[in-house]
Amino acid sequence: MKYRNSFFVITGGPGAGKTTLVEALKRQGFRGVDEPGRRIIQTQTKFGGRAIPWLEPELYAEVELAVSISNFLGTNPAETTFFDRGIADVIGLLVWLKLPVPAYVIEAARRLRYNATAFIAPAWEDIYVTDEERPQSFSEASTVYDAMIKAYTLVGYNLIHLPRSSVSNRVNFVRGVLMTNTD
Repeated sequence: MKYRNSFFVITGGPGAGKTTLVEALKRQGFRGVDEPGRRIIQTQTKFGGRAIPWLEPELYAEVELAVSISNFLGTNPAETTFFDRGIADVIGLLVWLKLPVPAYVIEAARRLRYNATAFIAPAWEDIYVTDEERPQSFSEASTVYDAMIKAYTLVGYNLIHLPRSSVSNRVNFVRGVLMTNTD
């Protein structure tokens, strides 16, 4: 197993402020890893690919798993790094879509371990917007959030719920958790 206590996941439903928070943490000097989903959808759309959640969700999950594992393995464990979604998000996606979760996906999430503390951004209607890579309604986004709770709990993470607050307050909240985190 690869444990990376310097790696922190920020997960949750779409449009809950995860990317904004990771970008703010990067401005504070931390390393950040972009969400794989948006890049996958943009690339697949550009070239007529089918690995898009609403076209071929199983294929999309495979690609997202591969990119997430690559991100994990390719990141320097000597640096405190925030990941905009993690390997267990693939489980959450499949749970949300009511599709079977292959055993190897669960095994990957259990073997490639970020810090035991993972941050989860709650669904937040006040900031939620749709776009080409995020077509879900707010109601659907809320159910994705619930699926991520199930996924991360399944593979043994301690979820810390981010406050529905300004970006600077969220940054301060995360920094405060880091100061007390002894994992």
